[in-house]
Amino acid sequence: FCVHFRKYVPDEMSLPYFLKNRLLQVPSLSTDEIGEMVKAILKSKRKELPPIVIDEIKKHSAANLPLYLSLLVERLLILDSEDFAAIRARGDGMDNINAYMIDLICQSGDNVTEIAKELLEELAERINPVMIPHLVAHIALPNHFKEDFIQDFFTHLGWNYSTLDYTLFKKTFPSLVYQNTAGRLL
Repeated sequence: FCVHFRKYVPDEMSLPYFLKNRLLQVPSLSTDEIGEMVKAILKSKRKELPPIVIDEIKKHSAANLPLYLSLLVERLLILDSEDFAAIRARGDGMDNINAYMIDLICQSGDNVTEIAKELLEELAERINPVMIPHLVAHIALPNHFKEDFIQDFFTHLGWNYSTLDYTLFKKTFPSLVYQNTAGRLL
């Protein structure tokens, strides 16, 4: 997790002690902690995953990293009609759903960068392959923009913009996009 300031602070000594720059490396999670974190994520989202799938998550080489783990669980929670079509092709039943999710876990990238890239590509494919990559690029900029600014920018460049696609993007993966009370994307 990263907390930082957007503006230069000339006198770090004037900051409260808990806001001073410091690098704190989050330790790797143990297998038990991975299970606890998965359960906490699922509880916060009012979702469930079968125990066999949670056991497979625990085995993944990068699941001991909290950010990676949260992204992996989020991916499993956004199964859609395309996923279920692939599951039906294997045959119906909970065993095939579990096998499909286990395959997703095994095929996931081996680090945070890879899985984040996979998730963003999947979101773009599902929602709007042209708009979402540009939207993600704008969100990644150091300045925060309101939706109307992003819409105007897209229009200026001749790119299609859809408020529905923007909303779907935010709703599908709220952990990737946060909109503050002023309407700015973070």
